[in-house]
Amino acid sequence: MAFFQGIPVSETLISEGQYIKAAAVLKQDYEILVRIAEVHAGVDKPGITPQAKHFPEEARRYYGDLNKVAHPSNQEYLESLLARLNEDGISAISCSPIYSFESSMALYELHIWLILIAVREHIVLFGDMYGTEDSSYLDSLRWFAHGARLLEKAGFVFEASEGESNKEPADFA
Repeated sequence: MAFFQGIPVSETLISEGQYIKAAAVLKQDYEILVRIAEVHAGVDKPGITPQAKHFPEEARRYYGDLNKVAHPSNQEYLESLLARLNEDGISAISCSPIYSFESSMALYELHIWLILIAVREHIVLFGDMYGTEDSSYLDSLRWFAHGARLLEKAGFVFEASEGESNKEPADFA
């Protein structure tokens, strides 16, 4: 539920151009989903940061990208996502966020992709708890398939039977 409760926060940070903060929030969302994958694999360890190696291989590089942006030790990434002021011989970082279409789209694509994985996990858990014949489960599958079709229209290649997007989100920094 922490993942689902944070969805509006992620969307607000991305839409307002707060890409560094958005990367930190998306990193946490990613780690939540990695932890779920670890639980499924029986390798979760309390008190230890979830390990991306337990997530699908095609998704692992995004963790590295998120780390590069979310950690303040990576100056080149931070500077690329902040507005600069150059006036009267003074060069500084602006207090106001800068909007970048490419960064916004890449972070939002990753956000949607993570939501898709979280919804899939929610449906699997529901089926495990209440059975797959329950009408609510079947309704959830229909809504999931509808959402997948909408994502497909937006450019994601999606296979509903596998439950994962085949389009990798773009780079965001």
